[in-house]
Amino acid sequence: MANPSLIGRTDPDGRYTARWLRDGAHPDQLMATLRNIWTGTFHRGTDHLATALLERDWSALNASRRQDPHPATHTVAGVGLAYEPGAASATRHGHLTDATGPDVEWLYLIDADRDQVSVYEATVHGTWLLHSRHRLDPEPDGEVLGCGGRRHQGHRWSAARVRWPGYEPVFDAEVCTGRHHGGITIARFTDDTAWDIFEHTEIAGPGNPGPPWREHLDSDGTDFDLVWFGDDSRSDATRAPRDHDGRILIGAYLLPWQVVED
Repeated sequence: MANPSLIGRTDPDGRYTARWLRDGAHPDQLMATLRNIWTGTFHRGTDHLATALLERDWSALNASRRQDPHPATHTVAGVGLAYEPGAASATRHGHLTDATGPDVEWLYLIDADRDQVSVYEATVHGTWLLHSRHRLDPEPDGEVLGCGGRRHQGHRWSAARVRWPGYEPVFDAEVCTGRHHGGITIARFTDDTAWDIFEHTEIAGPGNPGPPWREHLDSDGTDFDLVWFGDDSRSDATRAPRDHDGRILIGAYLLPWQVVED
């Protein structure tokens, strides 16, 4: 379900500059996407992220660098889908004390000096209420989501090459360096690598034991489902989760990855 939003940057004295984001989302979802774009596209350059978001109105944000197959849409690689390409649009300027208007639910404001995003929610009274603040780079000693550890306990992400046992394709990933029960491997991927995995594998089914992977596209951008068949030949699926940085997590509870040594 779309959550129409505004997204932009903070200005002095409670003012802001923003653009329309048609398919926004709850902060739990959109912050993961913003961190993915911030890290993968702008290399942690917060000012560059804010500048790019203010160049146009948006239909949806995602970090994929693949072009959308529909000619009526305009993909900005690594950022998202432009809203009604070619249509007249204008940057919105406002103050946090202004009325919200009937067409928005969330306001996301980037503070480039603090590498932080402040999120405001539209109330039933038509005013903005501070909902939460999020660091683009999570606290250094915070939880490393997906592997369940903490960075000071050795749970860090390290570049690696991984494969599904018994299958030839090898993919770029990051794996958690911490120790896990049973020696399992926790891996995470960018959206582009997830597309590569999809293109090199077939959906599991009767006579095809794996790997169970396929893509699912919706109005919020690019998400991925894992699909497999049980002994009764009935399919089941689960949405691939994302970690705090917006990377797609495919842990050993879904696929038993092997790390390929160079």
